[in-house]
Amino acid sequence: MDDASGEVHVHVINEPGRPLICPVCGGWTTLYDHVPVRRWRHLDTCQMLTIIECSVPRVKCDKDGIQQPKVPWADPHSRFTQLFEMRSIDAMLMCPRRKASELMGASEDSLGRIAIRAVARGLERKVSARQDGAHPFPVHLSIDEKFWRGRNCATIIGDPEAGIVEEMIPGNQKEPIKSWLQAIPETERQSIASVSMDFHRPFRSAVEATVPNAKSKIVFDKFHLVKMVNDAMEETRRKEVARHQQADKEFAMILKKSRYSLLRRGDRLKPGQQEKIDTVDEWFHETGDAYRMKESIRQILSGALAEEVEVLLREWIDWVQKERLEPMKRVARLIGRSMFGILNIFRLKRSNANAESLNARIQAVRVKSRGHRSYESFKRDVFFHL
Repeated sequence: MDDASGEVHVHVINEPGRPLICPVCGGWTTLYDHVPVRRWRHLDTCQMLTIIECSVPRVKCDKDGIQQPKVPWADPHSRFTQLFEMRSIDAMLMCPRRKASELMGASEDSLGRIAIRAVARGLERKVSARQDGAHPFPVHLSIDEKFWRGRNCATIIGDPEAGIVEEMIPGNQKEPIKSWLQAIPETERQSIASVSMDFHRPFRSAVEATVPNAKSKIVFDKFHLVKMVNDAMEETRRKEVARHQQADKEFAMILKKSRYSLLRRGDRLKPGQQEKIDTVDEWFHETGDAYRMKESIRQILSGALAEEVEVLLREWIDWVQKERLEPMKRVARLIGRSMFGILNIFRLKRSNANAESLNARIQAVRVKSRGHRSYESFKRDVFFHL
């Protein structure tokens, strides 16, 4: 113990004459020599920095040659004891790495390397458990994208039942996702019961190219469909505002101030908002028609039976195609092309809600980490926390 430096040094030596075990074959062997003294950071002792020092012996095995046994208190190539790494992992899970660095008295880079090793161990255990059958491949998958810096995004393939990330792929293109799915054994791909996703075409194409009977398993997200209809209505409103603003700005202001009332669900309107909707419906016909289409699609998607929903959706498409609202027509064409995935919402009773929840947890990781400079650091942090 050194009071001046505030450090405790624990010296570990090998008992002379004690037989040693070969780390490869497990047989008894003899001492060959010792490596230079190594140091490992341990948990503090009475608030004093604690260091374990040891000149690790090397053994000479008749079968495997000269080998160095693994020390019981630390992982190979680590400068920290296992107990210190465990406490550091707990600290990083609870607070940002900078704060964890202050609590543990170690640099942020050192804690980053501890996190890398922890992720590697976790993924290795996961692969081993999957091979042993203890952790079977999920039968339900979700595919979503997450922007981690600017326009840089990653595809998140998750297990919605367990709420964990199965894989992360840079970008949101078809080929990398297709390659990952193709690497899954055929029996496990056939066992997939559903794949929930948004309407991003590369996601759908990758699944259709790799998963057997994909069209009966792809589930499009109801939330994204409603959002697209809302966006189409909003585009219609903006165009009508711009057209009327050239003639009468005060008249156009009525429609301009009705935005949030139009976006609100019809069964949750307050009295003042209902008055705005009635005024819009009377004087602004295009926006009024788009609002009724939006409310109609919302009511259709609240149904329970796929057959009834299909009939109503096809009637809605026919209605929209007869009008002159091009933003709504684009949505109608998309619904027509994606009908099978929308109906699977009701057939399979699945949604992309868990994927969006996982996305929200990933966003919390981004906020906690104060952003990421590289995709690898983003991926590491996601696997570390989730």
